[in-house]
Amino acid sequence: MVAATLLAEPPEADSAPQSVGFRANLFSRPFGLVCAGMFAGIFAGLLIIGNLLPLTMQAGLSESEATVAVSVFAAGNALGRVVWGAIFDRVGYICIALVVATGILLMLNLDAFLPKVVKKDRQIQRISHV
Repeated sequence: MVAATLLAEPPEADSAPQSVGFRANLFSRPFGLVCAGMFAGIFAGLLIIGNLLPLTMQAGLSESEATVAVSVFAAGNALGRVVWGAIFDRVGYICIALVVATGILLMLNLDAFLPKVVKKDRQIQRISHV
């Protein structure tokens, strides 16, 4: 999200595109921003996928259920990137605001759902300590 806020529409070109060398492109600011954004998105997804199996097993799922949960999350992660990419290609930079608004709405709904999850988790912990 941080890298996405630094994006801007390119200026309209009046002349033919100029050829710039590989080295100049490699060390340009736009290329650096794209790399930083890709790193942040990929790192976050892979970090969660790598730690999801122990977390789900700690929550009480069997190994096979936890494996299915990780697989579903990984598939959703991959599919979400493709779907949001297609939406971004059609809608443009307004897509960033759409992602933020969707996240806010999901968090508001999560807030209503969260006390039930915490209460259920505390009951499981009390039962396991008895």
